[in-house]
Amino acid sequence: MKVTSKQIAKKLRTERLNQQMSIETLSEKSGLSIGAISMFERQARTNIGLDNLLMWIHALQITPADVFGSSDLEKINQKLDIIINQTK
Repeated sequence: MKVTSKQIAKKLRTERLNQQMSIETLSEKSGLSIGAISMFERQARTNIGLDNLLMWIHALQITPADVFGSSDLEKINQKLDIIINQTK
């Protein structure tokens, strides 16, 4: 199953809201700018880069499996490759 940036953005935003975390707090914890977070969540910008995505996931204290729907590292890597190729 193909995971889109829209689905990732929705999962990350939902998790942030479930944790009652503001964009400002997420920015402080992840090192990402408030604008970048807001734009990705709204899908005004669909390419945040793999490093930024992993910093965001780490700041929320979740795992890539939580975002990509699999605990199989091979499947997660395949999905990451698809996302990276979409941004080229």
